[in-house]
Amino acid sequence: MLQQIRELNPKLQIFSVSDPTFRDYGQVLADIDMAAPLKALAKKPLPAEGNIYVASDNELESTDAALWLRYEIFGGMPVEVGYCNGHSSQLNCLEWHNAPEVNIATDDIVLFLGRTPELQGDRYRVEDIKAFFVPRGTCISIFGTTMHFAPCRTSEDGFRCLVMLLADVNTDLPEHPYAEDRARPRTLFKYGKWLIAHPDNERFVACGAYPGIVGENLTIAI
Repeated sequence: MLQQIRELNPKLQIFSVSDPTFRDYGQVLADIDMAAPLKALAKKPLPAEGNIYVASDNELESTDAALWLRYEIFGGMPVEVGYCNGHSSQLNCLEWHNAPEVNIATDDIVLFLGRTPELQGDRYRVEDIKAFFVPRGTCISIFGTTMHFAPCRTSEDGFRCLVMLLADVNTDLPEHPYAEDRARPRTLFKYGKWLIAHPDNERFVACGAYPGIVGENLTIAI
């Protein structure tokens, strides 16, 4: 599949997460049995178009793998395990959490990734983004400094992707978290979620996302 995706996207350099380049962004978690989470994930709803994000799913959170990951990756802190399922194929945004995120998908996916040290103020150049192919069933943990967004599909079937984060990440911030004379950082979008959008992503910009991605809104052709 990776070779096929590369041939369909000749202008993009697409790495595998097994490539040493990925070590700047995260790690592959090979020594864990993810059969139970994958079985549960395969039953979660897949929309006909667009994406659906569920932050917390009891079935996924109750697996032995989730408990192991909570301590191995998150140091025992409270976590939430949910999913992002859908059909996205564009970059659209970059978000980061200053804490790890664990992903595993029932389908092959591509992730567009950046690194917060490469931010120029609140802007990020598309030329600094790298694309990574994640084979189905491959569990990865991305670093808190890794910028990412929803997976990109590699087929018309879409994808189902587990998302594990610290508890309460992506919940709504209060309208005025600071005193009235101090503005909220313009990239702070939700609790534990900093985000910049591509200017073409009008839906997120209308919701207050800062249009800080500079360059083409990258697309994975299938």
